[in-house]
Amino acid sequence: MSKKEVPATAFVPAKGTVSITPKRKNTVASDVSSPSKRARTVTTNLVASPAGITWDSNNYSCAYDSLLTILYDFWHDNPRAWTRLFKDMNEHLSMLSDRFLALSNSHVSFEQIRDQWRTILHNQNPQRYPRGPVGISVAQLASELFKVDTVVSSSQHNCTCCEYAEDPVDDGLGYVVHADSSVTGSTSEWIDKMSQKTRRACPDCRTMMQQILFYNDVPPILVLEYPWRNIVTSHKLEFETENGTKTLDLRGIVYHGQYHFTSRIISSQKQVWYHDGMTTGKTCSYDGQLNDMQDNNLRKCRQRHLTLAIYIQKL
Repeated sequence: MSKKEVPATAFVPAKGTVSITPKRKNTVASDVSSPSKRARTVTTNLVASPAGITWDSNNYSCAYDSLLTILYDFWHDNPRAWTRLFKDMNEHLSMLSDRFLALSNSHVSFEQIRDQWRTILHNQNPQRYPRGPVGISVAQLASELFKVDTVVSSSQHNCTCCEYAEDPVDDGLGYVVHADSSVTGSTSEWIDKMSQKTRRACPDCRTMMQQILFYNDVPPILVLEYPWRNIVTSHKLEFETENGTKTLDLRGIVYHGQYHFTSRIISSQKQVWYHDGMTTGKTCSYDGQLNDMQDNNLRKCRQRHLTLAIYIQKL
C-alpha cells in the first residue's frame, strides 16, 4: 500500500467552540459561560412559550414527547427549509413535517401527531416500540427518527507516528452519535476528534494505526448521547469547510430520571424552556438564558440527568 495524503477536498471534522465568556485579558477560551458568581441576566423580551405535549398516562409517551417538542421548535423557525430537508432524510421526518404544518395551522393537535407517529412505529416493531405503561430507549427512538438512507460519513486509517494514510472509505456513522468510554472533555472536542481503535499496524513503521471518522458534509443535525458522563455540553459546534466556518447550535437536551423523560428546548434567541408532559403539558416553563447557565445547570435538571443533546444548523 502506498502512502497517501488526505485529499484536499476531504471534510474537516468539527473544531472547538468559540468562547462565549466575556472577553478578558489573558483568558483562555472555554465551552461554557463565565463563573457561577455571574449575575443572572433578566430577560424582558421573551418569545412565546414553545409548544408542549401532554403526557399520555395510559401509554407512557415521555420519550416521544421530549424529542418532538425539540423537533417542532426548530422546525418552526424555518418550516420551508426544514420540510425540504426532512423529506430527503427519511419517511418519519417527512410525515412529521407535513403534520407540523397542520399543527401550525391549528388543524391537528400535537398529541394527535405524537400518537400517529407512535402507531406507525409500533406497527413496524411492537417489541421495540410497545404501547401501555412501559418505557422505551430515547436514544433508540432518536436513532430511528434521524436515520439516513444515504452515506453521510467516511473513515480513514492513518498512522499516529508517520505520514502513512489510506484512502477514505464510506462509513456507517449517522447523525446520532453515542459516547464510548474514551470520550472526555467537551462535546465539541468529542466531535472534533472522532476516531476508533484499530488493531492494524502501519505497514511502514509498525505503529498501531487509528481510524478517523468524519462527515462528508456538515451535518444539519447532530444528536449526541452521553448519559452519566463527565462531558461538558458545548453551546455550539463549529465545522471548518472550504467555504468558511459552519455552526451547529445547541437546541435541545433530553433528561432522564425516576423512569421519566423531560426536555429543555433552547430557542434561536438562546432562551431555555423546560418541558415535562406531566406538569407543563401543552406549554413550557422559562428557565433562563443559555449564556447564563453553567455546565452543571445543563447536566442536571429538576433531579433528572442529561441523556442526549441535539445540535442543529441554522437554515
